[in-house]
Amino acid sequence: MTSASSRSYGVDVSSYQPTSTTEYSKAGAQFVIVKVSEGTSYRNPNAKAQVASAKANKLLPMAYHFANFGSSSSRAKR
Repeated sequence: MTSASSRSYGVDVSSYQPTSTTEYSKAGAQFVIVKVSEGTSYRNPNAKAQVASAKANKLLPMAYHFANFGSSSSRAKR
């Protein structure tokens, strides 16, 4: 799968969800969006496995960084 339609079902996963995306695929998901990082120090230890599982289950893998810099422009640049 290389794209998702405008009304696709997908799931947002982070380190709190399992690394396997098989159940999401069975439930009809077309994509998985993985939280890979947050701020300047947190990295999701399960992200690589979650993305690999999405690919293996024919789901479109996507990723995002959760920014939390408030109103600090210097923190945002980091």
